[in-house]
Amino acid sequence: MQSKSLIRWGGMALLVGGVLYTINSFFYTNNYSPKAPFNPLWLSLQIIITIFYALSTLGLIGLHLRQKDKAGKLGLIGIILAIFGSAITFVTSLGFAFVIPAVAAQQANPLSPIDLSSPTGPLAWIGVLMWAWLLAFIPGYILTGIVTIRTRILPRWAGIFVSVGMILIFVAAFAVSVSQSFWLRNIGGMLSGVGLAWLGYALWSNR
Repeated sequence: MQSKSLIRWGGMALLVGGVLYTINSFFYTNNYSPKAPFNPLWLSLQIIITIFYALSTLGLIGLHLRQKDKAGKLGLIGIILAIFGSAITFVTSLGFAFVIPAVAAQQANPLSPIDLSSPTGPLAWIGVLMWAWLLAFIPGYILTGIVTIRTRILPRWAGIFVSVGMILIFVAAFAVSVSQSFWLRNIGGMLSGVGLAWLGYALWSNR
């Protein structure tokens, strides 16, 4: 009974988190622009994504409990990576929300958030934490989406949305042009958010 309750509440967390992630991705700011931290939406978007990372942790636990009998080792690896990546990126988001605007405001010639968190920037520690997002969060969600497709316990298309969306985000991180990175990140985030919300609804409604 406890597992069923955790699965259902995990579904609600994933549903709400997926909606928040979709909203954040739709309004996502261009972090390559020095003007980004001064955007009126900056703080709200960072808080939204921070809440998503917190909710997704509970949601992923419920998701794994629902699929664990058929998920196998691949599913366990995916969930561990995704939860670890979410936890670390939660801290990163707090840095983006409050530290980056404060540092940018003190500069005569403000740097972009990407430059501020680069290895040579004043906030290099944020850049270090971002590797957890790249090497754990994204791969974890890609694997989780693939496992969802394979197990056929939850809607397969929701798993496809999550995996394809995260792949687009991963490609965006290495895109040649800033404009290409921007639209790939937005589309990928919205696809993943819809997929996660869909999975959350399926868990909550016990479908």
